[in-house]
Amino acid sequence: MLSDGVCPNAYTFSCVLRSCASTRSIDMGIKIHGDIEEMEQVRSNPYVCNALVDMYMKCGMSLKAREVFKCNPVRDVVSWTSLVVGCIMEGQCEEAMNCFKQMQSEGFQPNAISFTCMLNACSYTNAVKEGRALHAEIEKKGLHESDLLVGTALVNMYMKCGLLDKGLEVFNKLPVQDLVTWTALIVGYVGHADVEEAFMYYSQMQVEGFFPDSITMTSVLKACSGLGRAQVGKEVHTRLLAMELLDKDATLCNGLISMYAKYGLLADAQKVFNNTQTHDVISWTALIMGYAQSGDVDDVTCLFDEMISKGIRPDSVTFITVLNACSHSGLVEKGQTYFEAMSEVYGLVPISRHHACMIDLHCRMGQIAEAVALAYRLPFHPCSSMWRRLLSACQNLRELEYGSHLFEQSVQANDNDAALYVFMGNIMTMSRYKVQLPEYV
Repeated sequence: MLSDGVCPNAYTFSCVLRSCASTRSIDMGIKIHGDIEEMEQVRSNPYVCNALVDMYMKCGMSLKAREVFKCNPVRDVVSWTSLVVGCIMEGQCEEAMNCFKQMQSEGFQPNAISFTCMLNACSYTNAVKEGRALHAEIEKKGLHESDLLVGTALVNMYMKCGLLDKGLEVFNKLPVQDLVTWTALIVGYVGHADVEEAFMYYSQMQVEGFFPDSITMTSVLKACSGLGRAQVGKEVHTRLLAMELLDKDATLCNGLISMYAKYGLLADAQKVFNNTQTHDVISWTALIMGYAQSGDVDDVTCLFDEMISKGIRPDSVTFITVLNACSHSGLVEKGQTYFEAMSEVYGLVPISRHHACMIDLHCRMGQIAEAVALAYRLPFHPCSSMWRRLLSACQNLRELEYGSHLFEQSVQANDNDAALYVFMGNIMTMSRYKVQLPEYV
């Protein structure tokens, strides 16, 4: 178009910017922005400004988006909503809420899209109070009845925040439901471990004529893992094969591997893994976790090494699984090697659970001095479970000196876990030694 000497107008620029936003083509977007700046009439067009804000936000350049937004001579609910959506995409949900409030304070009334975005922000941050306030506004405008997108967002918000009864109440009051609404209900029940209800609504959804998609089935697989009924899981697997979804969705394959691994059906988990076209860290970790649960540490370490050889980088969960396996098998040297590789090779910062695995490993091997030394080198205060593990080891080894010192440290850390007092009492009894315990608060 440009080579033919045709000058783009505001509508053309808006369309191209939307395309840049959807494909995250920031370099092209910046170039187009430069062209827009040279055209005064286009530069001040509100549709173009809104498209620029949307493009920069979706490409992760929130500061630039705010700069364009502030220079926008004519702000409207669309430009404000673009800003809100961008904040949510960057995980800045509180900032999104602030923008939403400021939009209203400047006299702009939120529309269905604005409300939907804000309800999603409440879901991410568990902001029940703000979600209820939004619900009240939505009911005043009647949007919960006239807009299914808003109604679904309400169901999703309440379910994600753990208000399952309220989510179901909103769901039942909706004049119509669709697959997305049903899925929001099912996902909510699965997320809060109410798998029986999840399966009930999964069945009812199909009776009502709605057939599950890959998102629904991903949640159903999670429910199968929590249900502990292998036959139900196999029936879902058969359904997935009939729907021909497994070749198209790696998440479903990973869910199946994880489900079979949790059942202890390692042959089935391995078969799904072998039939999966592409493997990522999630599928590898799910399989490794299955072998770890069965106590087969040799297969765990072999799979880990094979994963590395395939160019897949382990993540934090992978290391927790491998370290746990080393701990239960007493592999001190291997465990130490993996632990050091986390930061030195893969640039991962060990979190509490990794340190807890190493403390547990030393405790299981009777290496109380090494376990205590590791606990004292932690970059944070030991949690109750760590104190319990250390004192339990002291009890088993009748280590009064270490036990007394650890107990004193836990009290100074204001850890009032009653179990610690029980362990210390047992240590003293076994050692036939009596000391005055600090008063339990």
